[in-house]
Amino acid sequence: MIGIDVSQLKTGTTILLATTSFAYEIVVEKKGCLIIVGGDFREPTLVRLIGSFNDDKTGKLDWIGKDMRIMFIAPKGKSVQTTPVVSAKLIGPNKEWELEVWDESASATNE
Repeated sequence: MIGIDVSQLKTGTTILLATTSFAYEIVVEKKGCLIIVGGDFREPTLVRLIGSFNDDKTGKLDWIGKDMRIMFIAPKGKSVQTTPVVSAKLIGPNKEWELEVWDESASATNE
């Protein structure tokens, strides 16, 4: 399974994602907590990552998976689910490194 184990990322790591509908910029805050901008999150918002799931609801916790939907818990307990992820890039804290994890974003839009 291609993806990112978010629990292994250092605080300050940035994840740039594109789904079939939106682009997101996510910064790792602390274990399970992320700051996200994009999609329904117009302003930087602290969310809790649940994980990634397939259409059949099988999935993996603390994971951002290729072609999988990501589920977050937003403020006030609101559950938010993305469309499938088509590209992911990691940028290390202080921009000390970058890694293109996968990119199939030709059909992704930045709405």
